[in-house]
Amino acid sequence: MPVSPEMAENLAAEVRGLYDAAETVLLEKLAAALEADIDSPRWAELKLASLGNLRQSIEQVAEALQQDTDGAVRRALIEAYTRGRQAAVAELGALDIGRELVARETLPNAPAVDRLAASLAEDTRPVYARITRAITDTYRRVVARASGTQLLTGITRRQASQRALDEFANRGITGFIDSAGRSWDMAAYAEMAVRSVTARAAIEGHTDALTEMGIQLVIVSDAPLNCPLCAAWEGEILAINGQSGPHTIRAEHAAPTGRRRGRRRTVAVHVAGSLVEARAAGLFHPNCRHSLAAYLPGITTRPPHHATPGTTYEDTQRQREIERHIRRWKRRAAAAMDDKTRATANAKVREWQAEMRKHVAAHDDLRRKPEREQIPPPTQDAAPEPPPSSPAPSDAEPDEQPSAIRQGPAGFPLLDDLISPVPSDQLTDEQREAVRHAIAGVLDGDYAGLTIRTGRVKVEQNYTHVSAGIYMGENMVGDVIRQLRRDDTGALYVVHSYFDIADEHQNSGMSGALNARLEAWYRDSGVERIELHASMQVGGYAWASAGYSARDAEAAQYLLERLQGAIERAKEDIQRLEAAAETGGGDPEELASLRAQVLEAAAILERAAPLSWGEEGFPEPQEISQAGRGRAIPPSDGSRMTWVGKKALMGSSWYGVKWL
Repeated sequence: MPVSPEMAENLAAEVRGLYDAAETVLLEKLAAALEADIDSPRWAELKLASLGNLRQSIEQVAEALQQDTDGAVRRALIEAYTRGRQAAVAELGALDIGRELVARETLPNAPAVDRLAASLAEDTRPVYARITRAITDTYRRVVARASGTQLLTGITRRQASQRALDEFANRGITGFIDSAGRSWDMAAYAEMAVRSVTARAAIEGHTDALTEMGIQLVIVSDAPLNCPLCAAWEGEILAINGQSGPHTIRAEHAAPTGRRRGRRRTVAVHVAGSLVEARAAGLFHPNCRHSLAAYLPGITTRPPHHATPGTTYEDTQRQREIERHIRRWKRRAAAAMDDKTRATANAKVREWQAEMRKHVAAHDDLRRKPEREQIPPPTQDAAPEPPPSSPAPSDAEPDEQPSAIRQGPAGFPLLDDLISPVPSDQLTDEQREAVRHAIAGVLDGDYAGLTIRTGRVKVEQNYTHVSAGIYMGENMVGDVIRQLRRDDTGALYVVHSYFDIADEHQNSGMSGALNARLEAWYRDSGVERIELHASMQVGGYAWASAGYSARDAEAAQYLLERLQGAIERAKEDIQRLEAAAETGGGDPEELASLRAQVLEAAAILERAAPLSWGEEGFPEPQEISQAGRGRAIPPSDGSRMTWVGKKALMGSSWYGVKWL
């Protein structure tokens, strides 16, 4: 099975999603910070005075992004290297050397993974420094521009601020320059870097395996819709570790029947150059469609040409351009300061989505990639694309307007009355303010020594978006984002979109107190379920500990794989302690603790093996998170106690649900 950058392409999706979500959160923070007190005559003064809080909030997002990305990248590199090696196994499986390769028990090449991870860290280090600077510089420019524009032109401060925000949303967080001098926005730059390094990992896994078996030649595929960088290398034979430049060699015939009078027959092979040389010239660039396969002299033939009548490389670039327009208008929607601006941006999203459908339909060899049109934010603001055959929604009747907000049995405002059944442009300012006031009445208050203050509340048809800040005194130390939603069946559910709090306030009890109050409200309103994306550095563990279930079989399997990985790492620690014990060293108590933890965690995997997700007895995330906790030893240095289950889920990323 040939190996190609496309083999590892999906591994960059998680990282792209993290960056896109972070960029959207940053846009929302910027818009919310500018919108606060916008009608005050002291607005400019207040904005500059609150710059420190905005900077602190941005730095928290950037730090969380870096932590999440580091874990996701290492997982992607290991998976890419493994896929490349497995491709070699599949490719040579029918030969004796292939069977020998299958029989070997090998782990990903740790030095190779470490080297690639270090390379990516060097490439993306400027990203995190740039984030804070880009947002705060834009904040200052908008404040200065909005104040001066109002005096000179007479347009309102809100209009001037929105124009400046639109310009920023169009660009995204920019200023990242690659080695070729090209400028990228933050999410695209990060995705490009991750796709490049995971493609390298897959190819190195493949060529390392081939080299182990004595194969030193590979052949490049003939890919459809290739770019000019790759055209020169199509169908050419390359040396994995050999001489650069075109040259001809005599190689032994690979077929077992190729012997003559006890000696193996040789064949002439024209080699176009080395693999390193081809990659330096542009082969296997990001988005490259070419693949690499083992070349067996006398057996392997030149790959067939793939014709694409009616579709050219330029058509693929037009598709990329349309994707950028869709993402740009989705960012505009995220930065909108009022419903009218948001509706305009969402309409442009739908226009470009229609253009994408038209473009793909006109070219048989193009396939639409919806994931490349997304900016998967915690707040899902951009309007989803309706099916082509769906009729436009009709205007709501007057009697569908929201009525007065009722109270539930426990005295909370009924959540059903806080979610509009009609488009937001049919609501009055008084109705929106009534919703915000009711939500603030539930949310605002003190929680374990910290204070929550409701910020931006956006009321849309069938969902209400709520942003709030977490404060210690007047200093902002965290953020909360929740979405109140009504699904197609009319059932109410809530999405816990985002929660972040400064490290010094972790484990303060604030999160538990807040969630207890919110769940009491949800139950009083008849909410069916809570959905969330458990991520960030501690979120995967924290939400599992809080009793959330895996949303689907994929998430459930992912958690079991995380536990398996933690068990393997614990076994390595056990081997280290056992070796130390043989020379009179080590800690016998720690060794006994780890052995007991591994047994407890392994029992969970053993029980899960014959079961399917959803069957009685299948392990829940909470059980996985606590695996080995009772056997753990508190650290003597006062640091936080940890155990196999906690290690498995720290830094994890999965989708969960809690049924109420």
